[in-house]
Amino acid sequence: LCRGTNVCYSVFYDLANKLDEKLVLTGYEHKVIVATNINPKLV
Repeated sequence: LCRGTNVCYSVFYDLANKLDEKLVLTGYEHKVIVATNINPKLV
C-alpha cells in the first residue's frame, strides 16, 4: 500500500494482535479505532 492510503479492517481478538504486529513490522504509522456501542474512540 502507498502512504496516505486508508484501509479499514474489522478484526477481533487474536487476529487484531497479529494484524498489529504485522503493521508494526512494516514501519508505517497506523491508527486504531475501537468502536464501542456508545462512541468510537481513537487509540
